[in-house]
Order: sequence, then structure tokens, then C-alpha cells
Amino acid sequence: MTIYLPSSPNPTETAPVRLHLKNAVMEADEQCKALGVPKRTVWAVINPLRDLVEDDDFWRDQSLGLAIFAAPDVLNTYTMPETVRGAVDVGERWDLGPLLRSLSHREDGYVVGVAEGSNRLFLLPLGERPRELELELPDDLESVFQYANNAGDADFPRPAGATGERIEHRRYCKAVQDAVLRCVTNSKLPMVLAAIDDFESAYREINTYPNLLDHGIETHPDSLSPDELNSRARQILDDYYRMQLKDWRERFSNRRAHRLGVEKLEDVALAATAAAVEELLYDVDAQIEGSIDDMGVLVLADEPGPNAYDVVDEIAVRVVRSKGKVRAVTRDEIPDGSSVAAILRFPVLPL
Repeated sequence: MTIYLPSSPNPTETAPVRLHLKNAVMEADEQCKALGVPKRTVWAVINPLRDLVEDDDFWRDQSLGLAIFAAPDVLNTYTMPETVRGAVDVGERWDLGPLLRSLSHREDGYVVGVAEGSNRLFLLPLGERPRELELELPDDLESVFQYANNAGDADFPRPAGATGERIEHRRYCKAVQDAVLRCVTNSKLPMVLAAIDDFESAYREINTYPNLLDHGIETHPDSLSPDELNSRARQILDDYYRMQLKDWRERFSNRRAHRLGVEKLEDVALAATAAAVEELLYDVDAQIEGSIDDMGVLVLADEPGPNAYDVVDEIAVRVVRSKGKVRAVTRDEIPDGSSVAAILRFPVLPL
């Protein structure tokens, strides 16, 4: 059983979601009856779902969408960072497509603000307000900018000196970055630096985060509210993602000349099945019913049915299983306006 529901991160607003889940479980039960699934098998799946409806602890930590995958002795739930269309499906496979689309369509990022006495890290989810992440900084961090000149009896501000100040700024930024790296859960997301003067250059010198962007916000972070910081950083992130797509399309064009770039649905299905897809772009709004067999042969269907499913989602799932990269985009961002386009590891000949 696969269930998708729109949800809410506000615990006081989960009552309607719980009711929707209760109704979805009833609908799944009816689908099982129509398919002739043995009652014991149905009970093994339905009963844990009914328990989930009543589980208060489960409903305390939700997001904008909820995905549930159930089978005998299996119950997996995932919160989704964006609203999802409600759906209930019973069949021989879980429908992973909407969850994968949600994850691969995100254009999130981080922004870190660095200044003496003020260091903050925000996660910037696309379409949502920034979320501040708590940095665990050393209590004595400010002492980096002091030194003892009389056997420790008293501390005085450090005299000006280019070399000494540079070392102190690097040491300070290293402590801040260590705290940032402990907070970051997805090192693949781009990060924007908001800092000025010596803090900006020192942080870049000690940086080890692989996706710190070259273009930052050259403003004291305290001069901007979280929403203003988000707005400034979002402009930089949008440019970054646009350049990524531009670079991808250029690589695709070059690879296509060597049979390592394909955009026909049947060719991509074949390549995905052969574990040949290195990177896949696919239309986030595409819904094409059909099936793909174990050899990668695509058969389209006129309408949904027990033996049909969204083949674009199935292609994306097969690419992920073979360690390929997937990204859901709008149709006009895919070469030739296709529903899919793939860069291959090796050429695959049609059957």
C-alpha cells in the first residue's frame, strides 16, 4: 500500500490529516477486497496503519506532506518538505515517484553569517521561510581576539598587526566552520557566505565545505533580517541552479554526438534498466502511464490500471537504484521539450 497525504508541521492542525489517513486506510482496504487479497494479508498491513492514526507521538513531528509505504511486516513513513497530492494505491509495488520528485525538485541551500560576536546558520527551503539552525560555538570564542601580555593577570585587546589579525580571523572562522559542519545534514546543498572584510576572506581560506559558492553576500549579517538574508541568498542560489542546468544541457549536447545523450522515452527506459544512466533530468509534472519490463522495454497504456504505472517515475527510480543522479525540472528546462533526458555512462543499443 502506498499513501500520500498533504500534512502540516503545526501539531494543532493534524486532526484533519489524521482523518484523511483514516479514510485512506478504508479506501486501501476496499482496494484489497476488489483485488481479492487474502484477509490475513490485509490485516497485517491495515492494523499497523490504524494504530498510526492514533499514535500521538507520530503526529508531533510532521511537515507539509506525508508518504506511507506499507506491506506485511513493513511500515515506512516519510515527511515531505512540500505539499503533495493525496493518493492511495494498492499493488505489487510501492509508488515511490511523488516522494522522489519531491526530493529531486528541491532547490534548497544554506546561508552562513559570520561576524565578531554574531554567527548564524540558516537552511533556506525553496518556497518557505528560512529555518535557523543552532550553532554550538565555544564559550570562549571571543577570546581569540585577545591576548595576555602580563603572565595572564589581565587581558588586553590585541595590538593591530596584519599578520596577527589574519591568524586570529582564521582561528575564529575555523571555530565557526566546525560548528557549521556539525549542523549541516546535507553537504550537497550549496552554501552562501554573508560576511565582510577580514571575516569574508578568512572564512574562505579555511573553508572545507565542498559547496560554498564563490559569490556571497558582502554585508554584515546583522544588518539583514532572516527574511532579507533569505531574499539576498535566494538570488544567488537561483543563479547557481540556472548555471547548473545550463552546464548540464551543454554536456548533454556534447555527449549526444557520441550516443551518450538520449531523450526519447523508450531509449531512456532501456538505459535506466541497464544501469547506464549517469544523470537524469525529468519533467516534474509528467504523468505517462505504462510499464517497463526487466529488459527495459517500454509499453504505454491509454489509462491507469492494475498493470500500469507512471513510467517516468519508474525510470527515475531505476536510475537511483543504479547510483545515478536524478533531478526533477520543468519541461521547458529539458532539451527538445522531452519528458526525460539522460547522460549515459556507456552507450546502449536499442533492442
